[in-house]
Amino acid sequence: MTASTLYLDHNATTPLAPAALAEMVDALQHAWANPSSTHAPGQAARRVLADARARVAAFLGCQGSELVFTSGATEANHMAVLGALAAARAGASRHHVGPGRERGVAAELL
Repeated sequence: MTASTLYLDHNATTPLAPAALAEMVDALQHAWANPSSTHAPGQAARRVLADARARVAAFLGCQGSELVFTSGATEANHMAVLGALAAARAGASRHHVGPGRERGVAAELL
């Protein structure tokens, strides 16, 4: 993007901050393996993932166990809506409200 470009669609996607891009490139180059694997590359990826979880948790002021990393917005929206519906079922509320602009899976769930 040029300096004269005014980007106003951050709701859809946002350019990466340079520090985030550098972390991602490093992880993609050095921690590309399956973190659930027992081999050395997998264990290296597990350590990188654990470090990232701890850093995000510290930034947010929560426990790492409270974080769920997803592959993207659709998966995150799906989990959020299902969690809200499950919580409502457990309580007295049976009324679900959304902003009316959901797309895809979020619209289907509501």
